[in-house]
Amino acid sequence: MLKIDFRKIEPFSKKTNHTHFLGTTWASTETIEKTFGKPKYIDDEYPNEIAVEFKNGVVATVYNKDRYARLPWHVGGHDLRALVLVQLATGEIDKKQGIILMFQRR
Repeated sequence: MLKIDFRKIEPFSKKTNHTHFLGTTWASTETIEKTFGKPKYIDDEYPNEIAVEFKNGVVATVYNKDRYARLPWHVGGHDLRALVLVQLATGEIDKKQGIILMFQRR
C-alpha cells in the first residue's frame, strides 16, 4: 500500500461543504479503518463518516449509509482527485493506475 499523507477533519465542516458523491471503494471496512481511522457516527442517514484532507489540499469524505458498514463505501469530494487518492491510500489501485486516472479524469 502506498503511504499517502492526510489529516482527519470534521465531517460536515466548512472544508467538506459542496463535496459530492464521486464513486465507490470496495476496500473492506477493516482497511478503511486501518487507513483512515474509525468512522464517526453523524446520524441515522450517515452512520459511518470519515473526512480527510490530503497533503495537497484535496478533501475527501468516505462514508457508508449502512449502519453495519457493508460494502461498498462511498467516496465524495470536490473533484475526482479525492476518489483516486482514497483508492491509492487503501491500496485499491496502485501508483501507476492512480497517475493514469489523475490525467484521464480531469
